[in-house]
Amino acid sequence: MGAGRAVVVEFDDVSLSSATGTVRFLDGSAGQPNGRVVVVARECDDQGGVDPIGDRVTADGPVNNGRFGLEFRRSLDADFGLLQAHYLGDFGAAPSDSEPKLVQR
Repeated sequence: MGAGRAVVVEFDDVSLSSATGTVRFLDGSAGQPNGRVVVVARECDDQGGVDPIGDRVTADGPVNNGRFGLEFRRSLDADFGLLQAHYLGDFGAAPSDSEPKLVQR
């Protein structure tokens, strides 16, 4: 199996209980990737500094035609959270991470 094409992962809408977003090929080619994504929400302060012993929740699910939508089993128990999506890659698409996104309750 050869290397996959580069992708970018971006959030569309986020909260401390859910996230939606896109995964798209950087080269702008036709079609969008499929695969799986893991989203991690970590407790942080209002500047995005992660609390190493703070609350955290994860969710995983499918990426279909470049789109994902996930709900956490429970909401992050914090006033601020830092969310990041981790696309695990698929045939022809390389793994990639989103930029961290600061969210306020």
